[in-house]
Amino acid sequence: MRDNPFTPSFGTLPAVLVGRENVMAGIRPLLATVTKNNRHWATMLRAHRGAGKTCLLDQIQDAATELGWWVLQEDAGSGPLTNRLINRALMRLEEHEPPRRGRRVTSVSAFGASVGLEAQSPVPSSVTSVRDVLATVAQAEDNGVLVTIDEIHQASARALNEIGNAAQHLHRDGFAFVLVTDWSSSLSPVSTTSSLSNCEHTTPSEGQRRTTR
Repeated sequence: MRDNPFTPSFGTLPAVLVGRENVMAGIRPLLATVTKNNRHWATMLRAHRGAGKTCLLDQIQDAATELGWWVLQEDAGSGPLTNRLINRALMRLEEHEPPRRGRRVTSVSAFGASVGLEAQSPVPSSVTSVRDVLATVAQAEDNGVLVTIDEIHQASARALNEIGNAAQHLHRDGFAFVLVTDWSSSLSPVSTTSSLSNCEHTTPSEGQRRTTR
């Protein structure tokens, strides 16, 4: 039996990362010029543990940063995912427009991730979804927004659907927005009922693609 060239490496680049250039070749042109026809605007990397999925996410983030994109990087296993995405996006909006006197966050709900704001602000007066806040950030950014989520299989089904629906709406509305996630191939595939099932499914360890429509 052929030896497996991959070993769990805790985020360090494996000695062999087959198929990496195939993935980057699909995403780099999209970061340079966003088009609705490029299927890589929503990509899910699928491979076994230690194959270099996280390292590949890092490379994609670096490529986006070099082109002036804002990168929102999260790990699905670090607490309520939708809340963290919203909080990070709100912090980015604060960078675009410094806080004014009397402007502050007045309320934050638990799983529904509802955020209330005081005073005039570039964000809506009530942020109720990932879609709302990411659309506002995308409008404020000069180049684009890249969201990467490591180990997204650890997120709840509800979070997967909210994030997937948000990504689809931003894409349909013509925003410069790209979503890249990774999912362990040792687990069952993402449910066909999830909006993320329509991602471009890429297996970097083999350089192969599988698209579910």
